[in-house]
Amino acid sequence: MQKLVRVLLWLVILLLGADLVLFFLQSDFKIARELNPVDLLTALLTLFLAVYIPTRLERRLSSKRYELEVLIRGTERLQAEFSTIRNQVVAVQGLMTTEQAAAIVQGFTNASHGIKTLTELSKLCERPDLEAPLAQLEVRRRSFKRLVTGGGFQRDPAFQYSSTQLAAIDGKYYDNDLTLSKLIIRINRAL
Repeated sequence: MQKLVRVLLWLVILLLGADLVLFFLQSDFKIARELNPVDLLTALLTLFLAVYIPTRLERRLSSKRYELEVLIRGTERLQAEFSTIRNQVVAVQGLMTTEQAAAIVQGFTNASHGIKTLTELSKLCERPDLEAPLAQLEVRRRSFKRLVTGGGFQRDPAFQYSSTQLAAIDGKYYDNDLTLSKLIIRINRAL
């Protein structure tokens, strides 16, 4: 996309230059043969600014976009972690094994680390507007964890999820997914 914009910009500049040449060649317009140093300096400064400003702006926007991409990828990894937790819960058939319980707990630990990482990255990228949504996300993660791991989750060898619990877990998962999707949109709007 950026290459297309550059090509179009150069094409417009070329066409304007050709029009100016044709105007000077076909009209009675007289060009002075003397060179004024002030006018030359002004023309050179204008040319320098015409090249420097867009280059500097593009570099800054490119850097900003990279920062936003890092935040978006972190948010997408967090979405994937919550999805993995949900899939692990749904995959429990009958009694939960110790390995299944450990995998679910590890998923919540990973999600907590992911939220902390996003919080630090948002500070590094100078995005204080993300602190409140990320703090809310941590509260939602804790609530989701209590829902999934509550009621003797690791202590009771005969622990099973009821259909009501599974429905509540699904509801919480979709709420978290929606919150993360809104966060991605919020990050994207910053550019």
